[in-house]
Amino acid sequence: MRYMDTKTTVQEALKAFHRHCVGSNLAGSTLDNYRRNLVPYLLFLSQEHQINDITETTPEIILEYLGCLRKKNFSSITIADKYMVLKVFYNFLTEWEYLSKNPMEHLRKPKVPKQMARTFTTKEVLEILKSFDRTTFLGYRNYTIMCVLFSTGMRKTELIRLSVLDIHLQEGFLVVLHGKGNKTREIPIGASLRRILKKYLRDREEVLQEHGSFTPRLLITYYGTPLTHSGMDMIFSNLKDHLKGLGIPEKRLSAHTWRHTFAKTFLLNGGDLFTLQKILGHEDISTTKIYVEYTNKELRVQNERYNPLDNNQWQYL
Repeated sequence: MRYMDTKTTVQEALKAFHRHCVGSNLAGSTLDNYRRNLVPYLLFLSQEHQINDITETTPEIILEYLGCLRKKNFSSITIADKYMVLKVFYNFLTEWEYLSKNPMEHLRKPKVPKQMARTFTTKEVLEILKSFDRTTFLGYRNYTIMCVLFSTGMRKTELIRLSVLDIHLQEGFLVVLHGKGNKTREIPIGASLRRILKKYLRDREEVLQEHGSFTPRLLITYYGTPLTHSGMDMIFSNLKDHLKGLGIPEKRLSAHTWRHTFAKTFLLNGGDLFTLQKILGHEDISTTKIYVEYTNKELRVQNERYNPLDNNQWQYL
């Protein structure tokens, strides 16, 4: 703890916050996100208000910063995310007595318009999956990537980090060791995905032997090296070019849309919200509930399937 009358520069505050996050064993992606959002804010304090002492920040200045983001046409979701990073930052400074009072104490989170999660349609899913040449290693690898995303709802980073040791085909599950919040979870894998992974693992082993390479990472390149984030982005970029005429918004052709698609399809097929929460790795079930928003067509299909007057399956007593 510190004495309240000790001055702390904005840079010292950032370094102290970073040390705290590292000491708390936060994921590298979380650390990068904090730094990416805090550095522009601290530059705003310095350049727009000549503030060098973090204790000089006020609620009005923070509101002004958020207002500047709106004028720069940042989306409501992005502004809300930046607000949450500032909230974590100032909570730390207050808790560890770098500040005597939290300037964000009475500032409400910016409202975010309610939006339905964009998912792939059945036609889009089929078009994406059939777009790869499965007779080549890279084509089958890319097909496997899409199938894993569609069948598990994994995040892109989680899939890139996945090791062959995390795949348990015989038992029917895979392990995500470093998910969001650095948490571990198990995800069931069905018979179809097991068959796909079994073939990919054989092909993968041949590539590694051909190039005399070794890596525990599940996803590899043609040369037997681990697939990187930029490599994954290139796969989706090429897919966007290939499917231009399909009408899928380019920014929605992503691993995250696969995650949304898995979640909504899971629920439409009769899965329950609590199981979905465990599979997706959500700490709060309210996050999982965004997938309960159905279109009118989906509601009609669900009603036809489960309406008790039209179906006698409920008569199980």
